[in-house]
Amino acid sequence: MARALKMSQVCGDPYEVVRLIHVEKPKPGPGEVLVHIMLRTVNLYDLLCVRIGHRPVSEFNGAAYNPGPGTENGVIPGTEGFGLVEEVGEGVTGFSIGQRVVPCLYAKYLSTGTQGAWQDYVVVQEEEVYAISDSISDETAAQLVANPWTAYVLLKTIAAPKGEYVISTAAGSVVGR
Repeated sequence: MARALKMSQVCGDPYEVVRLIHVEKPKPGPGEVLVHIMLRTVNLYDLLCVRIGHRPVSEFNGAAYNPGPGTENGVIPGTEGFGLVEEVGEGVTGFSIGQRVVPCLYAKYLSTGTQGAWQDYVVVQEEEVYAISDSISDETAAQLVANPWTAYVLLKTIAAPKGEYVISTAAGSVVGR
């Protein structure tokens, strides 16, 4: 058995709507990788999804909770995390058991909300998982999917000349620290 933090279709205070449940440990299919999540983040976006509902950012207009397809039985929050390859499916050649990785759950989580990082195991396609160098700490690796985009978008938007300083406040998420 594995653990997961699951949110019912009711939004609200995380202490009231998120529950620890036990689920079957998933098995990877062909072309898939089973990742044992060792560390996961709690981002502002994750908390917003729990408090006011999971939906595209463009729909955060105070409308009623509309969970989207595939979420009838609840949502497992969590936009990013770090883990170790637990098992590989048939045809997977780019990863080995025990390898340090970051699964890219962000796109699927944002579009469906059905598979976040707040669980022990996730199954992802081979092309949705990235090997992590031993020179990167587990804690840093757990933040490599969502947070770097804040810095990237900031730098692309302001187009600072080479050699100039850029200042970002903590309002810029973890990147702002």
